[in-house]
Amino acid sequence: MLILNVQHWEGDKPQAMALLRLIADLEPAKREDVYLLVTCRFDGTFDEESIEYASQKFNITKFKTTRKATGWPNGPNQMAGESYLFCVDSFRNGRFPGATAVMFIEADCVPLRKAWISELYDEYKASGKQISGCWLKRADAGIEHVNGNCLISINFWRRCKGIFWPDVKGGWDATLRHHMLPVAHPSKLIWSDYQLGTPKNPWKGCDYLWAPKRFNDPSNALYGQDLFPCWYHGVKVMDGLECVRNRLINES
Repeated sequence: MLILNVQHWEGDKPQAMALLRLIADLEPAKREDVYLLVTCRFDGTFDEESIEYASQKFNITKFKTTRKATGWPNGPNQMAGESYLFCVDSFRNGRFPGATAVMFIEADCVPLRKAWISELYDEYKASGKQISGCWLKRADAGIEHVNGNCLISINFWRRCKGIFWPDVKGGWDATLRHHMLPVAHPSKLIWSDYQLGTPKNPWKGCDYLWAPKRFNDPSNALYGQDLFPCWYHGVKVMDGLECVRNRLINES
């Protein structure tokens, strides 16, 4: 059992809800083996229409955070930590029976295959590790860490209680790398590009999402391999969602 944790605040709410609808549309039938948690920030609101739409394919739980930080990095850090804590507490109280992992999903993501949920979960289980995600090295991200759009064991808190209150200067994932890396597996199915769609790294066209990806750092465990991910994190514009709809659902 996997918990998909779709997170948003008001600024990225339209893209997050478009992603939520796409995730639902890619599933042919309702999935009883996947829980979907929609998390919004303390000052946000839920898009009830989109949530109702997605409930045709998933059993959905809503959660509004209480921590008051807003800017980066503390805003998203506290949001991720509190939503994970909510999953753990809910699991311990019987709300998500059978759950083994939580996948953090930010608004700037796209799935690239219809079978992405099962592919990611199967890779996670086969690894035997507590974390499965895009493993970045210095040449790829400035610091070695597993990107936060990853699958994390529901029991990771036993190793790293600091995930609940990340007191950091940067992203929680990079800050907690010393706790995460020893129990992490480099995913071949998750790719991260922080700047795609911005002036620094402009949109490269629809085909780019499905083109082979390669890490830059020779010390990366996956260096030199052509990777064909089923999940892409870092699409800063709506173009990614639109081209996935065109490619996978035949919508113009």
